[in-house]
Amino acid sequence: MDATQEDELIVADGVRLTPDGDRWRVHELRSKTSARVDAVAAATLMAYAQPTTVAGAASYLNESFGLEPEQATGASAVYRERGWIVPTDERSAEAARWTAHGWSAAWEHHLATFDYPYEDYQVDGRSSDVGLMSRYYEEEPDTRRYEPGRGGPSGPVPTVEDALATFTAPLTDALRGHVTPSVLDRNAVERIAAAAFGVLGVRENRHPLAAGTLRRTSPSGGGRHPIEGYVWVVDVDGMQPGLYHHVIGEDRLELVGTDLPADVDDWFPGAKLRLAEPGAVFLLSVVPARNMYRYREPRTLRTIFMDAAHLASTVELLGRAAGLEVFGHHGIEHDQVERAAGMTNPLQEAVVYAVGMQGAAR
Repeated sequence: MDATQEDELIVADGVRLTPDGDRWRVHELRSKTSARVDAVAAATLMAYAQPTTVAGAASYLNESFGLEPEQATGASAVYRERGWIVPTDERSAEAARWTAHGWSAAWEHHLATFDYPYEDYQVDGRSSDVGLMSRYYEEEPDTRRYEPGRGGPSGPVPTVEDALATFTAPLTDALRGHVTPSVLDRNAVERIAAAAFGVLGVRENRHPLAAGTLRRTSPSGGGRHPIEGYVWVVDVDGMQPGLYHHVIGEDRLELVGTDLPADVDDWFPGAKLRLAEPGAVFLLSVVPARNMYRYREPRTLRTIFMDAAHLASTVELLGRAAGLEVFGHHGIEHDQVERAAGMTNPLQEAVVYAVGMQGAAR
């Protein structure tokens, strides 16, 4: 049906606009296609970012970009015909539900991935998988199992086995927080870091171009372990304040940043809702390349967050088993933490979760 001057229109579900050099690109997430467009097309879509009439869009385009009303109206008709602009009542009610809960980006990811063709292991998926992995190995050896140290000052931490042996509280007591309160000192931080982030063993890979997969205290899909561990030391007996990276394969904590705020609330707002004076914050970051080397389908992003959740639960449980108060949350100023840690590209490594810890009064 042709739109009238009175109909309210809006950009269609799954249509997204991004810069592309000196032009723009329109992405249609449902059809998995894109088109390179000029500034007039981009401006027209911007005009319909919120519900408006053709007349309202023409007025906006004239005032903001100098388009004549006839040109603006013609552009609206063209992109209405292409399906990039639709009547507001044609937008998906499902999209509105996701957006109402703050999940607009997740909705976009769902649109782009829900019908991806996966391997069928009941037919020939396994043989296809083996062939794919052999090809991946030939293109680039699979050797990245943890992020290396950066040359900063560091100190050793216990092995996983030695650290685990120190946690003697019954599991039910740790889960319920019924462990005798203890101070938060260097020993506690190192034991928790070692038990949560360290390596229990290595499962050898039969392919000569692939390193063995690591065994850790938290599970990981395919043994990829895309999560790195950091500790933001605020006030811990025996430790210099700063941001430390647990170098997973070398059993050590390395100081990677000292330009940090004195108040935890600056980077971890909300922590003091549960903890009066957090002495340390354990931080989890994701390194997508480790997981996506093997799992190159779009839904792999979901499994990365499952891995992060497993490890976050382990950190929280260890904190309680050590007699500390803990508070885990994803509400962190991740961009500032990433800069302090030397992370330069969130697609390569990004902070996703934090667990604050507080010890008994000293």
